[in-house]
Amino acid sequence: MNGGKAYKLYLGEVQRTIREAEKFEELQSYVQKLKESLEILQKVTGYLTEVGKKETPELFLADATLYLELFGIVSVAWQWLVQATAVVKALRNGPGEGEAHFFTGKFFAFRYFFEYELPKMEGLAKRLVRSDGLTVEIKPDYFSD
Repeated sequence: MNGGKAYKLYLGEVQRTIREAEKFEELQSYVQKLKESLEILQKVTGYLTEVGKKETPELFLADATLYLELFGIVSVAWQWLVQATAVVKALRNGPGEGEAHFFTGKFFAFRYFFEYELPKMEGLAKRLVRSDGLTVEIKPDYFSD
């Protein structure tokens, strides 16, 4: 829609967050992971856009749920990076013990998402660029007795 204007705005917001997070040494490896994930999202989106232009609507939409899951994982990672940037800033200001525990817990949750959830998008991306019609070819008759 509108030449992908909303998608382009989204990419700009994620890239703005990446630029801000790059300022902090503690976030460098996570910034790189989000950059790589964003590249995968862009490749998959470009591929599916071409499928949509060349193939049937059924084939184009066959794995829409997987695409939404992929997009969602990247989006949640982006929001965790936003929070992690705020956490790093807050911890540098020398908070009290209670606040330090809160911020440290947030940072561990951020790390967990990047290490356990973000990698799941790689499998989704591989499936999404197959476009072999597997789910379109399945007929209910194949499973009825």
